[in-house]
Amino acid sequence: MATYIDQNRLEVLTKSALQIAAVTGTSDASVVRTVQALGFDGLPDLRRALAASLGDKETPADNMSRTFIDIAEGADPAIDLVLSTHQDALSALRGGAARMQISMAVAVLRRHGRPIHLLNKSGRALADQLLELRSGDAVLMMA
Repeated sequence: MATYIDQNRLEVLTKSALQIAAVTGTSDASVVRTVQALGFDGLPDLRRALAASLGDKETPADNMSRTFIDIAEGADPAIDLVLSTHQDALSALRGGAARMQISMAVAVLRRHGRPIHLLNKSGRALADQLLELRSGDAVLMMA
């Protein structure tokens, strides 16, 4: 159990003792006892320690610093990476499976007699579109 906790820190941050037990083939009581044997009051205490240790290694400020260092060495690789990532995402959306899933979602909404409104603007124009939303509306967002 201690090995699982050490090797799966992000999962331990997000899973309950019951979920961890299911993954490891133990009981939730075993999870809690292991956490306490490691010197923590309980799973929340362990999570705080894990979050603090992860935060030291990769904060948003650290990520931004790395980006600035990369850009200082030349913006072309960063630009290429952004463009390539967007191109890959668009290719995936144009693919048959994604297109079919989007079409099915729209069809389900239409079948239930719900009006559909496309929010396709940015900035102030998007703000104006958002004003048209009403209580009970559902929003499907793709980013």
